[in-house]
Amino acid sequence: MAKIELRPCSNQFESEADYIEIPINDTNYLRIRKEYGHIDINGKSKRYETIYVKHMKQHDGDYDDTWYTVSETSYHCS
Repeated sequence: MAKIELRPCSNQFESEADYIEIPINDTNYLRIRKEYGHIDINGKSKRYETIYVKHMKQHDGDYDDTWYTVSETSYHCS
């Protein structure tokens, strides 16, 4: 089942504020998240966003419930 978490920004920089997890199968899923904040350029505040796409895989083993990153890519918007 897909999992979505959206929450409001509580300060100028928010890490992992918005994300969606999309299951591929029992041992793999994609996590798409947005990181956003503000930077100061010549006295003007400018908003930026970075979108990350991460492929997560569950470690092999009957009783191991830990996950690791297979790959991750990002796209920066400003």
